[in-house]
Amino acid sequence: SYFVSFFFSFLLLWFLLLIKPVLFQEMKGTFNPLSLPKDFLVIKDKVSRETEFSRSIWYPNKPEFAYSSPLHPALDASYDLLHKRPFDIAISGTYDMFSYLENPFSRQLFDILGIKYIFAADSLRKHPLSESEIKDKERLLKVLNQTPWLEKINSIEQIASFKTQTPADHFFMTNNN
Repeated sequence: SYFVSFFFSFLLLWFLLLIKPVLFQEMKGTFNPLSLPKDFLVIKDKVSRETEFSRSIWYPNKPEFAYSSPLHPALDASYDLLHKRPFDIAISGTYDMFSYLENPFSRQLFDILGIKYIFAADSLRKHPLSESEIKDKERLLKVLNQTPWLEKINSIEQIASFKTQTPADHFFMTNNN
């Protein structure tokens, strides 16, 4: 009887130690609750107020909290654009996957796709960034800052944000000039 009560006491204690992280909200990894960063709310407020169609593109990947709606779809630069023919043929080499931004026709492609906003955000789950990821981000930001047809949005602090000048609507007509 003493052994049985000791055994069940041990099992209860062991079970409580196993669920302690759940009880005290100390879970890590997939179960770690993410708080919504303020910049994502600023982006949501800015984009959702607009009544005309436009897309946003997120570099290098679309984060969990990226605002997207039927009127303002959000694209993932690595998934939605990278392997599409106009962008794929503009990539030079295997390392720099976003070199198409430096090509002169990328402005026209972005306009035709209706891309109005370009955002560069880090993954909320992947910290700290490796040295190569930091270099890639610095290179991407350098290219975005030096692109003449992009206007920097200064009201967003932690996420590099840019605006194109003439995004097309869902349906549009061109001049035959």
